[in-house]
Amino acid sequence: MFDLGEQDVHTYDAVVEVTGATTSELSDRLDRDRSNVNRSLKRLRETGLVTRGRRLLDEGGHVYQYYVNNETSEDPVSHAIDRWRSEALDAVAPE
Repeated sequence: MFDLGEQDVHTYDAVVEVTGATTSELSDRLDRDRSNVNRSLKRLRETGLVTRGRRLLDEGGHVYQYYVNNETSEDPVSHAIDRWRSEALDAVAPE
């Protein structure tokens, strides 16, 4: 429904468990390469399930921290079902 794979779901679960975690922390927790975790986080952000914030580092620069998106004004599952229904109706509509 969200076009998410098994690894994306595991990543989402890790964000739920360790709110505010960085990519590196999630990578260690999931025992996966950071680039793979980043891809999952990107898909989760695109679906609106996860957001990210920036934390400034004392030594300069920043890291991104990831959070479950609780600010969604619309239920993401309902939104995904509505989107799927609309696409299905468009696909079967006469041209």
